[in-house]
Amino acid sequence: LDAAGKGDVNAVAKRKSAAADGGDITDILPNVSSTEIGSEWSFPAIKKVLQQVWIPAVSVWGVFVVSLSTFPAITVNMVSTQKCDSSERFYNDQFVPFLYVMFNLGDFSGRWIAQTFPPLFNAQNLWKASLGRVILVPIYLLCNIDGNQLVNVFTGDAWAILLTLFLGLSNGYVCSLAMLFGPGLVNVKQASLAGTIMISSLTFGLLCGALLSL
Repeated sequence: LDAAGKGDVNAVAKRKSAAADGGDITDILPNVSSTEIGSEWSFPAIKKVLQQVWIPAVSVWGVFVVSLSTFPAITVNMVSTQKCDSSERFYNDQFVPFLYVMFNLGDFSGRWIAQTFPPLFNAQNLWKASLGRVILVPIYLLCNIDGNQLVNVFTGDAWAILLTLFLGLSNGYVCSLAMLFGPGLVNVKQASLAGTIMISSLTFGLLCGALLSL
């Protein structure tokens, strides 16, 4: 390095050292004022961004409320109609693990489809896809579940397999679209804040779904 280059390296090292010793963030980012950084994460800024991304945020929340309230809480109690009637392990101890594979395969496929093909929804109507997944809950409850007190309407093994596959597929697809749409609705400076709001909505959806599965 020449003298100018060494000077730049030393200046960066000094700023990092000052920040590690309790200095201000502007020691690391000298061209950004602490006032500007604070204003981007202020309550008015959060409220403004939330008003722009609330549809994808609510959508991703709804996705995980539905998914976690059914999978794996209900899935683990599903049984094959040929359980104990067949000597094949698939219909006995391997049936539930196979459903787990189907969910994860569907989830992976949904995420891949969302990033590869043109979306079927946009940021304004994505909530319809999220809300539509609610119908999967009662359908799931009417499958062949061990100890189920409801009428087993969808008793065939194919129903359990296809429903679990579609649950995962729609989970990955709608979730990916929501996470893609959210930060794209705001300007570049607010993208980080929008991403944080989306992650918070996703996490809250996991919490609500887990509580409903109890």
